[in-house]
Amino acid sequence: MLGKDMRAVDMNVLVRLITRDDAHEAALADAFIANGAWVSILAFTEMTCVLSSVYNRSPAELATAIEMLLQHNDLVLQNSETIAAALTTFRSKPQLGFSDCLILQLPDKPATFHWALSIGILESSKAHKSCRLRAVQLIAHQQTK
Repeated sequence: MLGKDMRAVDMNVLVRLITRDDAHEAALADAFIANGAWVSILAFTEMTCVLSSVYNRSPAELATAIEMLLQHNDLVLQNSETIAAALTTFRSKPQLGFSDCLILQLPDKPATFHWALSIGILESSKAHKSCRLRAVQLIAHQQTK
């Protein structure tokens, strides 16, 4: 499904697809992805942080949202197998938080990806302080290796 004309979505589109909290914005999100859309693992991770910290979604609700996006017909998720493995871990150990479960699934990926994930989360808006703090902890961990 990944083609040269496929759109990429950011966290805001993903949040609208899940929360449906604004009918107009949800309709725009649906229309935007109708012909297929690519989701970076960074946008996906940021979306999970927003659902947890801003929308106060429980671990069970967050797991359901992640599953919905993994199975969505119009979305292509970067590293979907890694996201699915992280979801399995998250369901058994929700106290870790999804982003930490995702990090646990990434050791076999290039180290530069860990840095890109950290930098991207650090640049997210101030409403996502918990996400930024996790990224700072990841950077500190990376520097000690």
